Amino acid sequence: MVELQQIKNALTQLVERKIITYLADGCYKFTEYGWDYTEHRSNNSWCDITWHYDGGDRLWIPFSVFDDEKNKYEWNFCKFDEIEDIQFERFCKYFEIDNFVDSITEIDDIYL
Repeated sequence: MVELQQIKNALTQLVERKIITYLADGCYKFTEYGWDYTEHRSNNSWCDITWHYDGGDRLWIPFSVFDDEKNKYEWNFCKFDEIEDIQFERFCKYFEIDNFVDSITEIDDIYL
């Protein structure tokens, strides 16, 4: 299972890259830049990346793969303490976090 600190580190990186922002209610929400990022990565965009529900924090996480090359996944909110390693690995790959990618893709590079 994924440790809480790994999730916090991933969310911190996404905040630093301005893909998400932290809200006063304790949740994270995609920024306009984040919408552009997800739209260009997989033709999808969402409002929230975390959510408080049913007694725990949840993360918007890829559950299964439709087309890994095109970053197409089935996404769902999952309790932090129930996220499996492979799901978190897909999440990090999708958002280009930590050691799961060789480099960060700038949004401007996507348009080339």
